[in-house]
Amino acid sequence: MSEHLTSQQISEWMAGQGQAGWDQHLSACAKCAAEVEQLRQSLVFFRASVREVAQAASEVQTVFRAPDRGRRWFTGVVAASALLAILAWLPIYKARENRQRAAETARQDAELLQEVDAELSAQVAAPMKPLEKMVSWGQGGQAQVEKRKF
Repeated sequence: MSEHLTSQQISEWMAGQGQAGWDQHLSACAKCAAEVEQLRQSLVFFRASVREVAQAASEVQTVFRAPDRGRRWFTGVVAASALLAILAWLPIYKARENRQRAAETARQDAELLQEVDAELSAQVAAPMKPLEKMVSWGQGGQAQVEKRKF
């Protein structure tokens, strides 16, 4: 074989998929043998880097490890308790809010009725004025009719 091996062929040879005759060429050709050695050195450095990164990740994982089972159980119990407390408090809060809203509506209704009553009282027709003098309103809204002597 007089031609040099391509980078694809060298990669195949390193992976154990080389064709017959490539071994002889690599032992005879210094240029191809140097490329194989360079690829082998690159793979050695790559393997060392991967191991260092894996070891560093393992150390980080040890520092930031997940909490143990007891702690996870306690956290779950606290979260469940908080959820139950919120679920129990929610109807109480809503009922209180509804009572406040109903009280405000009743207050507004009472004010409106007073305004309507005041306006109606102010607009009593002139022919009704003498009747107004005859009837006075006592306590409890009871009409008291003035007794006249005939």
